Amino acid sequence: MGNLGFVLRTAGLGLCCLAAAVGLAGCGGSLNSFTWRAEHVPGNLDPQLATESPEIIAVTHLFSGLYRLDAEGVPQPACAERSEVSADGRVWTFHLKPGLRYAKRRGEDAGYDVTAEDFVFGLQRVFLPETGSPYAEALGNIAGSAALLAGGDPALLEVRAADALTLVITLTEPDPAFLEKLCLPGAMPCDEEFFESTGGAYGLGMATTIGNGSFYLYNWTESGLFLRRTPAGTRIDSLRIVLAEDTAAAPAASPAASGETPAASSLPGPAQLVQEGKCDAALYDGPLGTTGLTELPYTTTTWGLLFRCDEGPLANRTLRQALAAIAYDTALTLPEGSAAAQSLTPPDMDYGGPSPLPRFAQQPVELYREALAQLELNQISGLTVLVPEGAAQLFGQINQEWQRELSLFCNVQELPLGELQQRLASGDYQIALAPCTPPDGDPLHFLAQFGPDSPVACSSGAVQQALTEAASFPADSAARNAALAAAEAALLEECPVVPLFTQTRALLLSPGIEGVVFSPFAPSLDLTWATRA
Repeated sequence: MGNLGFVLRTAGLGLCCLAAAVGLAGCGGSLNSFTWRAEHVPGNLDPQLATESPEIIAVTHLFSGLYRLDAEGVPQPACAERSEVSADGRVWTFHLKPGLRYAKRRGEDAGYDVTAEDFVFGLQRVFLPETGSPYAEALGNIAGSAALLAGGDPALLEVRAADALTLVITLTEPDPAFLEKLCLPGAMPCDEEFFESTGGAYGLGMATTIGNGSFYLYNWTESGLFLRRTPAGTRIDSLRIVLAEDTAAAPAASPAASGETPAASSLPGPAQLVQEGKCDAALYDGPLGTTGLTELPYTTTTWGLLFRCDEGPLANRTLRQALAAIAYDTALTLPEGSAAAQSLTPPDMDYGGPSPLPRFAQQPVELYREALAQLELNQISGLTVLVPEGAAQLFGQINQEWQRELSLFCNVQELPLGELQQRLASGDYQIALAPCTPPDGDPLHFLAQFGPDSPVACSSGAVQQALTEAASFPADSAARNAALAAAEAALLEECPVVPLFTQTRALLLSPGIEGVVFSPFAPSLDLTWATRA
């Protein structure tokens, strides 16, 4: 699995960061309509800037790049008719399909052809410092990108239009995942003439947005964004991204729930809405195999103990190791849908080298005594552990072992998950049981959540060096993966985080919907190939 994450697809089978926090669901309308409910309506339809889930979903449908991931997660030609790569793997030549056009609101022709120059300008915008594009890192293997990011002339970027329908991109070194990266929103075309005509309002309103995707912008209000395309058989032809005003009123089940199989009428809010036929799709945290719906499972969350490393007794690594060693050896009774963690990175973020959990040379009691000596203390008391509501019993199993082996007992404070995450973000905690979810599909960004610039404030030189080294290598390269493995191993040795278990979630879909391409990391989805039976 590379830096760009992975996609899940529907196959017409009943397959067996929390949904409550993300709060997304879909609601059915007409036969070929699909509604995705989000915590906010997209505010900017500039693909080079799309960061949040609703914006990414919108521009994925409004724009089409050289390639697009199909329902199998494989890059397929989109605007490109075909492509060629040089023998050394560095120079890519793309031949565009003739006759491609941009559309404005309500599907009217916008008066602009899609040309190779549009892809040149779009990629230049990714690396212009004033753009602040989130895709500069993923596409940073394009030759000249570093110079452009540093404020150089856009002409330094080695992306050239040989003619109106021929685009040539030169890389600094071969990249097996390059076609996959060209499916990212940042690689979408941008017509320079239209962009300049908007006077800085590109993508901020219906009049200043044009797209070349299979869907066009139909309407955009404070309550929703509405996209359409020409109807064709059973193909989904309407996508509505609307405000989920009742998200907070119908949270998903806590991962620390009892694990009992709920009755159909007592399923968590999003699943119940889908089950009752009121919704097309929802992110779901409850027991799998009980909903009667199509379930696309994924595991991108590792639950663990987080230690604040820059103050108090927990700034002592030996103490953290003593507590970690006992936590690792505690036979936890886990929530349904969970499994004991085998590494820090969750299974679906496998970059080829996740590090196994550590085994310390000394016994926990020896480590604890050594920590007390280093801290010049006779005993440690007054530590408070924050846990999500419903998780006190789970953590209590570890707390009992700490008390039995070390005579150390921690106070426990239960908080709503959202409040707990706010406390973590502000650094207002000592120890917390919390979900560790990737901010995107890049394992570097996931591991950096536990580094010196994160709320856990792990100042280890080995961690910082490995993270810095990983960032210097091209995505998906063997050197980068080796550095990531070193960073993960260093984090596990330092113990700012103690991985305990992984949690499997699912995207639920109403029966009959097929061909949805789903990525859990944003999360995002693509309905280009989606149909409803």
